[in-house]
Amino acid sequence: ADHVHERVLAITGGAIEVFKAVPISGFFLDHGNLDGAMVYGEQIRYIFNRSNSSFGVDADCVAANRGQEDNCFFAPNVLDYVSAPVFVLNSAYDSWQTQCIFTAELVQGWPNQTSLANGACNQFPAIAACQENPESCNQTQINTMMTYMADFLETLEGKAALTKPGNGAFLYSCHTHDTAPTGDFTVFTVNGTTMQQAVGRWWNSSLTTPAAANTYYPCTYHNGTTGPRNCNPSCPTSEMYQRQYDTQAWAV
Repeated sequence: ADHVHERVLAITGGAIEVFKAVPISGFFLDHGNLDGAMVYGEQIRYIFNRSNSSFGVDADCVAANRGQEDNCFFAPNVLDYVSAPVFVLNSAYDSWQTQCIFTAELVQGWPNQTSLANGACNQFPAIAACQENPESCNQTQINTMMTYMADFLETLEGKAALTKPGNGAFLYSCHTHDTAPTGDFTVFTVNGTTMQQAVGRWWNSSLTTPAAANTYYPCTYHNGTTGPRNCNPSCPTSEMYQRQYDTQAWAV
């Protein structure tokens, strides 16, 4: 965000009134899978070092992580270094993260695999149906999956950026990924406020507005012995989960 801000200032000669950033579905955790293996972290760190990306990430973060510069390839480690006002727009139960981080395995032969696959997502058969549709989760499974949401929120809440005046966040529970650019931008709500309304209110707020005034938190899925699981009526119905899962699978 700050790099883009600098470029925009240079191009316009500083003639911009407002610059703010809305990262969409990009707050990926450096988190273990169900067995505790840091599959996603290993993949990302490999890419960082393979690409010699030290000069492509935040310089202040790099300076604070000498010897572990690859930490700066992870959004949770960089967020506090962003100077521009930020509004985090993310599902706390992001379907890409639950499938490609929490239930992922390394591709066979990694990192010298012969396949073209860039990841092996949803690799725990016992919980695969639950992953594709939360309404298919039994009580034990939904409790397991909710630990990822809890870790997501704990990680984000531990960042100074979440309480920095001028910042904000819209954190929702829908088991989806990257839906803000779609029609869901005007559909998904938290406490009666849509994504669109939340972003608009934050955009029009001053840089001194307390972050809490523009921060929205998700509900937690129901964990009874039987369903329904969904706690947010604006999220996709059970019939829609397979459709959105199928349309996202290509991006894995």
